[in-house]
Amino acid sequence: MSKGKVKLYSFDAEKERVLKSHPEIKDIYDSLEFKYKFIQILIEYRMKNHLTQRQVAEKVGLSQQKISQIESGKVNPRIDLVSKIISKLGVEITLNI
Repeated sequence: MSKGKVKLYSFDAEKERVLKSHPEIKDIYDSLEFKYKFIQILIEYRMKNHLTQRQVAEKVGLSQQKISQIESGKVNPRIDLVSKIISKLGVEITLNI
């Protein structure tokens, strides 16, 4: 490669390459899928319904700080807390095993 040129990589292609060649990384990646799907659902619900974190927190009986921590991925909510949140919000999550 000549000086000053930058080679760009496709994120998806690079991710697939790494996941295929490193089973230990794929295991970690797969274990986080549910967590990040739940975060995505929670944020999308809040945005779709024009709610603040505080309003969602009041609706489910948690603090605004806890909703913020969940949405930012700083905490790993237990399955009973996830169940409480989706039940109070009337959200449905399908888990494929």
